[in-house]
Amino acid sequence: MEAGTSQSVTFAVSGSAAGGPSTITVLATSGKLSHSAQLSLTAEAVVHTYQSGTVLYLESGNATDTSRIELETTLGGSIVEVRLNGTEFVNRHDTDAKSNHLIVTGATRTTTPLPEGT
Repeated sequence: MEAGTSQSVTFAVSGSAAGGPSTITVLATSGKLSHSAQLSLTAEAVVHTYQSGTVLYLESGNATDTSRIELETTLGGSIVEVRLNGTEFVNRHDTDAKSNHLIVTGATRTTTPLPEGT
């Protein structure tokens, strides 16, 4: 390469890469000259949202973890399912486990229970 010219470099992150920051050292050598520099890259989780019927879905995942939250629009956006790596913490068949609505007014936070059977 001639002095003052540039060379493009492409980095690809594997689907199995862990999320978070990584440091990469780049070394360029030409004859007896060499130069190194460090780059910081951050791999982030993939977020996917979609709707099926009356249910809204929010999914987030990386190479090691996958989470999903389902919200039922006919119940005022109640959370009806919460999963992490396939384990259900809330599901629509357990009406007592549905998430309560959180009402935030200024610095005051209160929860409002869902009506029985919803």
